[in-house]
Order: sequence, then C-alpha cells, then structure tokens
Amino acid sequence: MTTSSSRPSDARRKSLRDSLSVPQVSNFFQLDRYYEAADKVFQSFQMAYKIASQGDIHDWNPARDSCLDDAYVYGKRYCIFCMEQLPQHGYYGTAKYAPLQRRHTLQMQKVVEQIEKVADIMDIYEEYKRKAAEERERRAAIERDRKHQEKLAAFQERFKQQQNADTTMDKNAIAASALDKLQNLQRFKENGSQSSQRQSAGEESRGKPSTKYSMLSDDDDDSNGGQDLPLPILPGAVPYVPMPPLAPPPPSYDQAFSATPSAPPQDGFVSARNVLGDDNQFGHGASAPLLSYHVPTDSNSKPLIRSSQKKIPLQTLQAQYELEYKRYIREGKITVSTINTFQGRISASTNGCTVISALVVSHHLKSPSVIQDSVVVHVIDRQCGPLLKEIRSKLGLGGHALIIPSDVHDHLVDQNLLPQDKFLGAAGGNILNSEHLQEFLKLLAQARNKAGATLFFREHVISLVKYYDKNGNSSSYSYDLIDSMPTHNGKATRTRCNGLDALLVLVRWYASRKFSSSDCHHVDRNEWEDNLADVDPRVFQGFVWGDAPQ
Repeated sequence: MTTSSSRPSDARRKSLRDSLSVPQVSNFFQLDRYYEAADKVFQSFQMAYKIASQGDIHDWNPARDSCLDDAYVYGKRYCIFCMEQLPQHGYYGTAKYAPLQRRHTLQMQKVVEQIEKVADIMDIYEEYKRKAAEERERRAAIERDRKHQEKLAAFQERFKQQQNADTTMDKNAIAASALDKLQNLQRFKENGSQSSQRQSAGEESRGKPSTKYSMLSDDDDDSNGGQDLPLPILPGAVPYVPMPPLAPPPPSYDQAFSATPSAPPQDGFVSARNVLGDDNQFGHGASAPLLSYHVPTDSNSKPLIRSSQKKIPLQTLQAQYELEYKRYIREGKITVSTINTFQGRISASTNGCTVISALVVSHHLKSPSVIQDSVVVHVIDRQCGPLLKEIRSKLGLGGHALIIPSDVHDHLVDQNLLPQDKFLGAAGGNILNSEHLQEFLKLLAQARNKAGATLFFREHVISLVKYYDKNGNSSSYSYDLIDSMPTHNGKATRTRCNGLDALLVLVRWYASRKFSSSDCHHVDRNEWEDNLADVDPRVFQGFVWGDAPQ
C-alpha cells in the first residue's frame, strides 16, 4: 500500500542502495590512503552531479538519467565511508589527521544536500516514465482491440462465404438431379417403343399376337388378364440427394471466442481457433513494464557492481580447506598445542598483536634453535605492554588503538629489537590466490637456517617461525604458526607443520575461516583488483626476516 510519504523514485533509489557496497578500512594501511580514496569518490560524485543537474531538469534524456544513478551511488558511498568507516581507523582521532577530518565533514554536508536534489530529479523522471508507460499501454490496448476486430470481421466474412457456397451447391445438385430424371425417362420411353416393335415383329413371325409391353414369362401368357403392366420406375443416373436443413446462424461474439469444438474441424472448415490461432491472448491484460536501472560505472567505464566470473564459491572453498586441514592433523603433519596465556589477558596487551608478532620473530632469530613457549608468554604478558604504550604515545594514539605494522617495525628497528640487515623482503596480495600466498611462503622457505615472518590479515597479526627439526632418521625444516589470540580452549596456540606443504594447508584454513558471510558474498561477486587492495577483505601482507639464501 502506498503511503502519503512515498515518492515516485523510492523503488529506484532502494534498488541502488541494495546494490551499494562500501569498502572497509584496515589498520594495516595508512589513513592517508583512505582519505585519498574518499577524495576520488567525492570528485566522481561532483562530475556526475554536474551533468545530472545542469540545464532544464524537466528535459528528460537517457544520458542525464544515467548520471543520476551515478551521482546517487557515488554520493551515498562517500557519505557512508566518511561517517562510518574512516572513524574505525586507529589513527582517525590523531592531531595529524584533524585538518582532513574537518574538510571531509564540510564536504559531507554539501553532498547530503546535493543527494536530496538528485532524488527530486529522480522523482520527476520516474513520474514521467510512469505516464509514458501508461500511454504505451493504452495505445497497445487500442492496437490489440483493432487487430481483434479485424480478425473477427475476417472470420465472419469467411463463414458467410462458406455458407453461401454450400447453399448454391445444394440448389445446383437438386436441379441436376431433376433434369437427369427427365432425360432417363425419355430414354426409357424411346427404348421401350423400339423394344415393343421388335417383339411384335418376332411374335408375328412365330404366330403369336403382339403386345405393347414385354411379358413376365413365356409360360404365363395371360396371367395379367390381358391388362397392361404399370410402367416401372428406374433409378436415375445420379442418386437423389435430399434437401439439407438450413445452416445454423453465425455464432455469437462470445461463442466464437469461448466455445470449444467437440471434434477437430474438418478440412476447409473455418473456426475461431483457425482464425485467431491457439496462442490467442485476446482478453488478457498486458503485464506491467519491468523497471531497469543503469548500473553505475567508474571513470574507466567499469561497473561499480562487478559481476563475478564463474568460479568456486568461497563457502565451498572454506569447507574444502577445513577437510584438508583435518586430514593433515589425522596424518600427524599438523599438530596444535596451547600456550598458557593470550593477548588481552593482561589489559596492557590488548590489541598488541602487531608488537607481539614482531617480538616473537625477534626472539626466535636470537634463540639457539627455536623460540620456547615460556618466551612467548613473557612477550605477551610482560614485554609488549610497555612497548605498546610507548609507540602509541609517540604516534598520538589513545586507548587500545591498533598500530600500523610499518610503524611498529620502524620503532623496533630503532630500538635494535629487529635486525634491519636480516630483513629479506615483503610480499602480499590476495590470500586466496595461490601464487600470491606461495610467493610469501617462498621468501620464508628459501632463507638459510632459521627465519621468521609476520603475517597481517583481517585486523590481526600472527608469527611464522622456521627452524631445523630432526625427526628420527630424517631431518627437515618445520614451521610453527604462533597466534596470540585465545583461539583454542581460551588460550594462545602454537601449530606445528611438518614441511612447507603442511604450512600452506594451515595458512589457507586459517585465512578462510576469517571470512564472514558478507565477506563471502563480496568475494564471490568481485574479482581481485590490485588498485583496490586496500579495501578488499582478501588482502594480506607478510614480512620476512632471516639469513639470506646463498
């Protein structure tokens, strides 16, 4: 039911809002990059708004109508991103970004007013299209009625012609039958006269009296008492056809279109079904025209709502990765153990994963073989708290704000806690892309002897450590994934992988279970694009330290 507050463009704007996706921010990246992205969206909105609102807004044209959709999508995306997403970044409230925050707040106020004007123009155009659709339907109904009347008139004319043809044929048949009878009778009389003459001549020659007619038999000469036999009636050449009953009157209008014949029509018979066809749709109302909206595009003419190519849904991949992970556990290639603490157990360590993971790598590189659990407990409960406070104070961050990894690394290098000369490189990209992920793991695997890495994904950082492990008669490198979050029995975990293939299986499973249902929907609909990596839920970064390969 339409309410008094409804607007002609309500359905159109709802369709655009439902298809609208707003990227999320990550503390892994500098806030400057997100403000730059917001500026680009704002500029795109202003360009689309200028085209949509210039000139006479009552002068409808497809190009202007398309720009209305672009302006609405860009404007909504900009406002939601600035009001809801940017404040979630840990650096949003710092003095460094105060000027940018004020500028975008003023721009948002302007955009909100312009979006309302866009909605007003949409109302005008939707009302115009509604009336145009009604006019098209009215004309279509008139045309359907005209064609129907033509078919009905043609049907009645053909029926009348058939009726006249049948009547003429019957009259001709009767006349022909009467004429044939007269001709047959005349021939009979002529033949009878000639036969009598021949019989009289024969009887005279045999001494018998002649008669006018032939006898029934030679043995019964006087059986008829000398009387003449009645003249026989012989059948004519064409059998007599009785007069057919009068043809029924033409069917009524309703009968012609609703009656169903009890038997298929004979050849040459004209029926309403023959004239109009079995698929006649007369009398059925036309369906309402479907509304379609222009899909907004960016400056490169790429749709903002990108359709994904045919691929395996992410939820299916999640199930596959979990089955593979459990198989490796059963085979003993992956082993999970707990660490007797976790991040946040002590308040000072809250949101300290960036510092904790880097410190774990630092201690592992200094250890004789592999970092021990007791050292990990010391890092989480004792060492990371003071460092977090120091770094946050230096950057002007308050409370339990997350810290960008590069800021942590720079600070630890300055404090000689991370050896700069052992930094082997960084890799990143789409964690669901095997090539991107293996490029990162390759840096870790190719390092000589011990090595360590930090893996940043989905607002959390974990540590990977490589070490030489001797098992029985064979020796190889093992890899441990150390996660400071209480993911197993309320404690931090240490998951050991026997070989690089087991590590790949573990990281895939670890990453896949981080995706929410909305993330799965986004991944299934959108292909990975490097220029949108900052706002893609699949993005990861990895940093590796160790001895360079020879």
